Amino acid sequence: VFASSAAALCTMLSQSTLTELRTVVGDVTSEATIHSSERHPYCSEGSVCNVVPSDPTHLPSTLINLTLLRAVSVAILMRDLGGSFASTTGTIAVNSQDYRRSRPVQRIDDFVSHTWQTGRWKKFLALCLVYNWKAAVCSSWLVAVTLLVLQLDVVAVCPKPVVTNVLHGGKLYSSGANGWALLLCPLVFCLFGTFWQDLGRPRTAFVDRFCIHQTDPELKQAGIQGLAGFLKLTDRLLV
Repeated sequence: VFASSAAALCTMLSQSTLTELRTVVGDVTSEATIHSSERHPYCSEGSVCNVVPSDPTHLPSTLINLTLLRAVSVAILMRDLGGSFASTTGTIAVNSQDYRRSRPVQRIDDFVSHTWQTGRWKKFLALCLVYNWKAAVCSSWLVAVTLLVLQLDVVAVCPKPVVTNVLHGGKLYSSGANGWALLLCPLVFCLFGTFWQDLGRPRTAFVDRFCIHQTDPELKQAGIQGLAGFLKLTDRLLV
């Protein structure tokens, strides 16, 4: 119950934060002026693009070249128990293959904002809570109810681990603790809580390591300058 309440609260706060950030970004970028002569080389005339030039006096724009809009599957993001968030130096681990794991999209489900100073396990557990808690709770409850029914005397499919004879009203009844549920429900909860992203509805996420090119300087600069545009085309912000 506490885990469910905490996850619901985190979801509400993230949606509220996203709305506030969109408002702030929209207010800031409404005053930004980008001349055609300063158009980024990856933006062609007539495209939905206003990538900010390197001049620091210009403000970021929420309009980006849609060819730069990429996202990675949450299943890939959480693979190897969050191994993609591992960093021994406190900075992003550059791998030329990471960019290929993302794919072009029209819209992003989640924008994952994080710091590389934080360890992988905290991030992985947080993502498990965000993406998998509903499946984990529902599956463990379903297993508990199913095992309880199978232990009923009228069904008698699963033997009762602990049997106690109780005399009531002149009749002898046998009762037993639901030991199977105590054994299996935590295991089912952990399995679904850790791996449901591979089985449930596929979701996409923006993570800098996968969605911004790390080895091509021009693509990297364009991706960094287009962060506001990525956020604008995102349904939810995860911090």
